[in-house]
Amino acid sequence: MRKTGTRLIIPSLLLLTALLATVPAFAQAGGPQVPPDLVGEWRRLTNHEDAHERGPGPDPGDTLTISATHLKESFIRRNGVQGSFRRTVTEHVSLDEPYMTWILIVNDADYLTAPLIRSVTFVRNPTGQVPVYPCSPQLEDYKPDRAKDYVPHYLPGTNPYLTEVPVKYQVPIEGVRGGAETEYPEFQPKVKALSAPTAQFTLKPEYKDASTRIAELADAQSRREPNWNDQKVEALHVQGNVYLLGGAGGNIALSAGEDGVVMIDSGVAPMSEKVLGAIQALAERPIIPLTRSSRASYFASTWQSTHSEAPAAIRMIINTSADSDHTGGNDKIAGSKIFHPIGVEGGDQSGSEVIVAHENVLQRMDALNTAKPDTIPARALPTTTYFSDRYRLHRFVNGEGVEVIHLPNAHSDGDSMIYFRGSDVIVAGDVFNSDTYPDIDVAHGGSIQGVIEALIRVTDLAYPEYMGQGGTMIIPGHGHISDIADAAYYRDMLIIVRDRVQDMIKKGMTLQQIKAAKPTMDYDPLFGRQPGATSKFDEAVYRSLAQRKAQ
Repeated sequence: MRKTGTRLIIPSLLLLTALLATVPAFAQAGGPQVPPDLVGEWRRLTNHEDAHERGPGPDPGDTLTISATHLKESFIRRNGVQGSFRRTVTEHVSLDEPYMTWILIVNDADYLTAPLIRSVTFVRNPTGQVPVYPCSPQLEDYKPDRAKDYVPHYLPGTNPYLTEVPVKYQVPIEGVRGGAETEYPEFQPKVKALSAPTAQFTLKPEYKDASTRIAELADAQSRREPNWNDQKVEALHVQGNVYLLGGAGGNIALSAGEDGVVMIDSGVAPMSEKVLGAIQALAERPIIPLTRSSRASYFASTWQSTHSEAPAAIRMIINTSADSDHTGGNDKIAGSKIFHPIGVEGGDQSGSEVIVAHENVLQRMDALNTAKPDTIPARALPTTTYFSDRYRLHRFVNGEGVEVIHLPNAHSDGDSMIYFRGSDVIVAGDVFNSDTYPDIDVAHGGSIQGVIEALIRVTDLAYPEYMGQGGTMIIPGHGHISDIADAAYYRDMLIIVRDRVQDMIKKGMTLQQIKAAKPTMDYDPLFGRQPGATSKFDEAVYRSLAQRKAQ
C-alpha cells in the first residue's frame, strides 16, 4: 500500500477525456449541457476514501457507466485469480469536484462465485507529473533447450499441486479452494467439521456445469446453410492500407491505395457481386481517408488533393488456399469490369501477377477439374504460382512490400499467409480461425503439427504493442481481427490439445474413446460453438497424429 499523497495516473482517463469532450455524460437534468472537465492529473486517496462523503455529502449527479465484454483471458491481478474470456467488467465513474470515485465490478461465472468489486477515490492534482513507467517489457521468447512447440501444462487430472497448500498448513481443502461461501460466518461451523488431508494427492475435480457440454449442445442444433441473398458484406479498416471484407464466406483482405486494390482471397461465388460493390464503394470513398500526399502532389490545390480519387481497380488476387470459400469468387472477380491487372491487359499476361497462389493450390484445383471437367473455370485458376518458402510481389504495391509465405502441411499442403510489411498486417488464412477450431484437411496434406508450426511462424513475425492491444494486426481465415495475443493463445491451445490426444493415443485409446474423454472441453466455450466443429477437430488431430506415428 502506498502512502497518502502518492500520485497515480489513470490511463483510462485518456480515453474518457475524448469521450466526455463531446458527450454530456454527467449533465444534470434541466441544467446546462456542459460535460465536466476530467482533463488533467489525479492522485489517489488511500487512507481517506470517504473524505468527500463527510459534512453535507456530495451533490447528486449522473454517473458514467462503462461496460466491457469479449475480453481476453488474463489474471485479476489483485488476488491472482484467473479471468476468463466470458467475464464482464462494469465501471461506474462519478465526479463530485474535486473528487472522482471509480467503482469496478467484475463478474466471471468461470472463476468467481460472486462479483469482485473494487472502488477508489481520486482528487485533482493539477501540479502532478506523470512518472516514467518503472517496468520494462519482456517479449515472448523461447528457451534454447526447448522446442518452440512446447507449452508447460499438466494433462487433465495429473496436477500434483492442487492439494499442496491444505497439506502444508493443515487446513481443509474446501477452505483453500475458496469461493464466496468461505467469506461468511456461516461457513465457520461447517469448516470445523471438515478435516485436513494428511498427505498430498492428485485432485480430480468433477465438472458438471453447462460449460462442459458446449460441444454436445452445439451438435444438437441443426446445421444452417447461409442464405447468401440476405448476407451483407461489411468493410472494416484494419491498419495502414489494409481492410477486411466480412460476410462473403472466408475473410477477404484488401490492400487499397493509389496503386489500386490487391485482394487476398475472393470469398464464395454467390457473394461476388456484393464483394465487387463493397470494393468499388471503398475505392471511391475510403473508410479511412488517404493522406494528401497519397492523393496528389504537395503543390496541388486543396480542392485537387481532396477530389483526386482514381476509379476502382483490382490489380490481383492472392489465394491463401484452394478452399471454395476463399477461391469461389475468383472467376467473377477476374471477369469484372474493375479487374485491371498490372501488365499487358487483354494481351499476354504471362509476366503479370493476376491470381497468385502456392503451386499445390493450382494442382488441387486442376485435380478437381480432372475428376469433374469444368468444375472450376479456367479464369479462376492461379496464373502465378510459387513452390519455395516465400514469394515476394515483384514491385511495391500501395507503398509497401508484400510477402506471400508458404505454411506447409498445415490446414492443407498449399496454405499461404500474406504479410503487408508497411501496414504491419498478416493475413493468416485458415491456419487461424479466431472463432472456431482449425479445419484440418488431413486428406490433402493437413496436420495438427503443421498448423502449430504455422501459428509459431505467425507469432514469430508479429510484434506486440507495449501495454496495449495493437501492434501487428492479424486477419484470420474466419472470425474477428486479432493481434499477437489472440494468435498466441490459439497456438498454445493447439499445442495443449495435441499433447492431450497424443497421450491418449499412447494409452491405446480409440478415436471414440478420445472423443468421449473431451480433450477440448475447457476450450469448447470459445471454439466449439458451431455444430460438428469439436468432433471434426478431434478426429483431424487424432488422424494426423496417428499418421505421424505410423511414419
